[in-house]
Amino acid sequence: MNPGSGSSDTQASVRKTFLLGVGAQKCGSTWLSQYLRRHPQADMGFTKEYHIFDALHLKNPEIIRKRLQARIQAVHGPGAMPTANDLALLRFLGDTEQYFDYFQQRLAPDNIVLTGDVTPSYAALPPAVFRTIRQAIARRGLRPAVLYVMRDPVERCLSLARHKLKQSGLPADADCEAAYLKQVFAQEAFVLRTRYDLTLQALEAVFPPEDRMFLLYEEFFEAARIDALAAFLGIRPVPADFGTPVNVSRTGNVIARDLRQQIFNHYLPVYRDMATRHGHERLSHCWPSYRDFAGNGLD
Repeated sequence: MNPGSGSSDTQASVRKTFLLGVGAQKCGSTWLSQYLRRHPQADMGFTKEYHIFDALHLKNPEIIRKRLQARIQAVHGPGAMPTANDLALLRFLGDTEQYFDYFQQRLAPDNIVLTGDVTPSYAALPPAVFRTIRQAIARRGLRPAVLYVMRDPVERCLSLARHKLKQSGLPADADCEAAYLKQVFAQEAFVLRTRYDLTLQALEAVFPPEDRMFLLYEEFFEAARIDALAAFLGIRPVPADFGTPVNVSRTGNVIARDLRQQIFNHYLPVYRDMATRHGHERLSHCWPSYRDFAGNGLD
């Protein structure tokens, strides 16, 4: 039988893939999740972000409160009326083997070759946790595929600040944006998700090159890039909708240059690392803050 005709032997030879999307936050993860949920060869399960390993292993108070304590309360708190999803997430937190078994079950149909979890705050996990995840995936005969998409740190911090202001219902004028951004850009919750250099080191210590893909957000929304991502994930490329904004936090406010410079200086180790990886010309083209503040490069 022709190998391209979908024989059972060909289907059996396909190594199915678990995607571990580790961020970065405000770097297209919602768009990516929607693209994969529409894909006929993917089953990403019942939610976009499962928040299991950050809830278990990161000590940031915001993450513990939102991802661990709130979930326990949703099941066991006074007047709790837990959904099936609440119960499943609590089971996964209590026994991560059930989490991996759940995703293995998603891959049972012959036509499904991709599943996974896209949780941006996994970017802050240490190498030991990434190693545990990789081993659990491999024990189930699956291929781990790590995706990390990174955005100009100043722009990422600004987008996240605007998102949080919108969530809180606070005014979103330029003065409020600037005051809030100045207050939060160096806080732990922002730093955990913006020190791309540390995340890259952790991922490279655990996952071999063939099992990881690192992309720049500013180059992400291109047909050729999405086709390359599909090939990396082992799924066929399908047309992508680049015209519909998803989870956008854009405003017309202008943030003063001196504040942008402060944020740039705070995340200088990130810019240095990325300039080494991608070169001055490419980073100047992709990241406006690097272009504005790096001059002819970083010494």
